[in-house]
Amino acid sequence: EITPLWIKIIAQMVSSWRSFDGVQHEIKDSVSAIISDFYARLERQHGTFLVRATLDYLTLSLGGVAEGELHHLLSLADDVLADVYEWWVPPLRTCPPLLLARLLTDLDPYLGRRG
Repeated sequence: EITPLWIKIIAQMVSSWRSFDGVQHEIKDSVSAIISDFYARLERQHGTFLVRATLDYLTLSLGGVAEGELHHLLSLADDVLADVYEWWVPPLRTCPPLLLARLLTDLDPYLGRRG
């Protein structure tokens, strides 16, 4: 079913496509299918544990969460760190800030920011 929300999400999605690349992936016919597909693509690109933990913290925060706070929270999540440092364990285990920055860049059109 085509709704204004469906149109907004599709417009946001296809605006990042380049004309010479063609269609990047299938366009789903419902809002829930589009969102599920978007989450699956985020998990493939950024890692399942990082995406799920980030979205969990963003969902659970009542008044929002700062990027620095989110970085600290992700650094406390053992499953995120185990996934990030699969082949090497550094002396100080924290979530690399660049991983979070990349994920937040992909989520940026759907997040609200405060002053």
